[in-house]
Amino acid sequence: MRTRGTSALAFALVGVCLSGCYQGEWRLGTEVPIAATARLMTVRTVETWELSEPGNGYVLQLRGSSTPRCRHALYGKTRRTDTGTFERLGGNWWKGAAVIAGIAGGAGVGIGLGGWISQLDSKYGPPITYAGGGAIAAGGLASCLASISYASKARLAFCGILTGFGASILAGGALSTLPGTSSTTTPIVGGSSMSTTTTAPLIDTKTFQTITFAGGGFVGGSILTGIIGNSWQGNEDRIRTIDSSSSALWDDQQPETACSAPASLIARSAVLNIVVENLASGPGSEERPLKVRVQPVGPGPQMVDLRWIRQAIPSCGVLTVKVSPDVAYPIFADDYTPMVAPDLLGQAVRPVFTQIQPPEGIPLEPLVESYKPLPGKAMLHGLSPETLKSIERVCSGESAVSNKPKAKPTLRPTVPAPTEPTQPGEPVETPVEPSKLVVTPVAPRPDEPGLTPGLSVVAPREGHEEEPECSRESQKARLTDCEFQCARNLLQSATCLPDYRRCVATALTSSQRARERAACEVTWQECVSRVGISGSTFRSCTEACADANTPGQCREAKRPRLMP
Repeated sequence: MRTRGTSALAFALVGVCLSGCYQGEWRLGTEVPIAATARLMTVRTVETWELSEPGNGYVLQLRGSSTPRCRHALYGKTRRTDTGTFERLGGNWWKGAAVIAGIAGGAGVGIGLGGWISQLDSKYGPPITYAGGGAIAAGGLASCLASISYASKARLAFCGILTGFGASILAGGALSTLPGTSSTTTPIVGGSSMSTTTTAPLIDTKTFQTITFAGGGFVGGSILTGIIGNSWQGNEDRIRTIDSSSSALWDDQQPETACSAPASLIARSAVLNIVVENLASGPGSEERPLKVRVQPVGPGPQMVDLRWIRQAIPSCGVLTVKVSPDVAYPIFADDYTPMVAPDLLGQAVRPVFTQIQPPEGIPLEPLVESYKPLPGKAMLHGLSPETLKSIERVCSGESAVSNKPKAKPTLRPTVPAPTEPTQPGEPVETPVEPSKLVVTPVAPRPDEPGLTPGLSVVAPREGHEEEPECSRESQKARLTDCEFQCARNLLQSATCLPDYRRCVATALTSSQRARERAACEVTWQECVSRVGISGSTFRSCTEACADANTPGQCREAKRPRLMP
């Protein structure tokens, strides 16, 4: 057991002697997948507002959709290679210990050896000790003098070692001559004793031998610590490789893709900003564009008819129509990488981005010479006719405000004329007093009979007759746009609506308008029946779309439900 303990202590001492401290830090490398499985994960949502012109002249369609976007994540085993440069610490401490141990060991060997030699022979020992110590010290002093003119490490080492060793030998010889006293008691026959006093050195030979051996041990330790201190210096370059399991990384080599088909946005609206090319300031310019609010309804695109607006300002060059959604998120970009790792993606909020196509907008070219003006009153989507007239005057070079005075309306009493008898003998009807007349309210009819059967323009809400967005023209424009949309969604791009429009236009120039109009309605009902829907379904779709696009101040208050 004692042998095992001694061996363990020796190994521990060797480990301590051969070890040290390092100072530095690791430079982390890039994790490289070595055995990975790709997984598609949803990283964000992109709301796309797409404005296009399907070839109907100045009729645009707006589509709002939401698409989840996914990116590949690599799951599996990764490998990371770290590098670092570390500085060895503690070498100077070993060197200091070597110097101290060398001084102590050299002094011990010199003192012990000088006293030991001096006490070997009382006659020749001291001279030999002093002669040898003096010669060694003289050699050291010579090296010290030589190092003054030309210093070198060897000369400085010999100066210190020889001078110190020679001085320690002289000190040992001097200590060996120090006298000491000792008394010895010798018994004598007869019961008495005799005490004898002898003269002996203060430090005996055995003590000097012990000092010599101890100094030799210190010299050996100094050599060992010096070797360790000399070797434990400089820097060390290290490399380590770390393998991680079940780690997740984003695959930068694979592009981002759409996870599923786009879904239509619900309860979202947008504004079409119309910028006039020939205006630098004022209404219609880049700073103050004309705004048309659009509320997409249904899975298909929302149709917007801008023919009347284009016709109202023919001298203003190109009209640029841009989309501005009600909620604008950060602009969509292709090179997007999530800020968190795939493992933490479920704990983070999924970001939303906005994409507008095309970002530069849709240009509406000026009217051509062969363009036929639309009949009836203009449907301006809530824009003021006076504002468009002012813009047209500026574009054509006239004054923005017309100097023509407005005629004041005059009120004249209406007196019903007596009716003459058509045949002799019939009684002549006498006029009835105005106070006794009974007026029967008649449902208002549209100014332009171009709407599909069952649709009609109602009177504006009381108190909002002067607002452009609540006017009959704005309502007619919303109904016309919704007819386009419902015809595209329900009729599967059939020709029922264009045929009905052409039939009504022909009926206006006919001598029998009512008869031709009735024939158009019959043709319309037959056409929608062939495609598998009813006229009431188309009417409900159009009315719901128009109601969603009608501003809140223009809607009539609905009666509350009394029963579910």
